[in-house]
Amino acid sequence: MKRMTKCALLAASLGLLTGCSKTVVVTADKLCADWRHQTVSKSDQITDGTASQIEASNKSRPAWGCAYGQNKAKG
Repeated sequence: MKRMTKCALLAASLGLLTGCSKTVVVTADKLCADWRHQTVSKSDQITDGTASQIEASNKSRPAWGCAYGQNKAKG
């Protein structure tokens, strides 16, 4: 999860540095709708590594303003 957070922060900082000429505002509603909560069914066959990446992604969403387990913003 630490690695996922580092990657997300790096991507965000690169976006901020390259976007100096115009401002792009992304609302939490838009972010949470685009960055969807990932689910797995009983019939899916995934590795432990893939399962941890899915879990890390889902657990990272609330830090960005998304409601856990839902594709919408908190509140």
